[in-house]
Amino acid sequence: MGSRRSPQRLAELAALVADGKLTVHIRKTLPLAQAAEAHRELETGHGRGKIVLIVG
Repeated sequence: MGSRRSPQRLAELAALVADGKLTVHIRKTLPLAQAAEAHRELETGHGRGKIVLIVG
């Protein structure tokens, strides 16, 4: 997919997700209050998938 970042690219990716053509592996979800923990985990470089912060 590359790493081009733009509003247009985000729209393309959102459309792929909506069409079921792209899935994202979510490793862990954490509340925003635990953002520091999420950052520490990312820094280890271990594990597959994204860490999602829940807002609200």
